[in-house]
Amino acid sequence: MNRSLAQITGENMIGANGRSVPEMALPESYNYIHKSGTLHEAPSPIIPLNWSKASMTLMLKEMSNLINDEGIK
Repeated sequence: MNRSLAQITGENMIGANGRSVPEMALPESYNYIHKSGTLHEAPSPIIPLNWSKASMTLMLKEMSNLINDEGIK
């Protein structure tokens, strides 16, 4: 669950190509850029990626199933 949710972009994020990326998007990956002795994490500009959307959908379905199962007991 944490991995799926961690993929979501935040507000005012800059992609690995230096351009802004949409808020609440699911990028292909996160890239690490080394600049001036500092490591920066930047989302890929490839947004949205189908496997990212599928992964999020499966996670949300599983969470829904777990919540519903807990409510029955």
